[in-house]
Amino acid sequence: MSPDRLVIYVYGSPAPQGSKRHVGNGVMGTIAAFEKVKHVEKMLSLDNAFSGQEVYDALAKYHSDGELVAEPKIDGLSLDLKYVEGNLTLAATRGDGTYGDDVTVNARVVQNIPLKLRQPRTGHVRGEVYMPVSQFNRLNEELVAAGE
Repeated sequence: MSPDRLVIYVYGSPAPQGSKRHVGNGVMGTIAAFEKVKHVEKMLSLDNAFSGQEVYDALAKYHSDGELVAEPKIDGLSLDLKYVEGNLTLAATRGDGTYGDDVTVNARVVQNIPLKLRQPRTGHVRGEVYMPVSQFNRLNEELVAAGE
């Protein structure tokens, strides 16, 4: 797989309470509405395949002489992370594929999204942000217990 097509999955959780990357500590501020941003390249949705025939049809549709990777689909929030000289400068949702929402402020609080890369690289990383059901349920229980 060529480096410009590398897929990186980010698994993690929000930053710990009280850290400068935590939502709601006043450092991040609030956003009434997200600004729309245009993607450099159109962000397409992944196809689902639930049967053998659908897998066969997808393979026939996308077959090329290149490498093919198939894996279980994680249903989360697609993000395009833009790094300039190694610094996170933009995080945008897929939106309609051409325009997405600027969610940089929100992405900065996800502990496993690096704010700065180890090397001063410029480019885009696309991936999926999600929360496992078990973690989602635990968070809801904690919020209920806290009266929120």
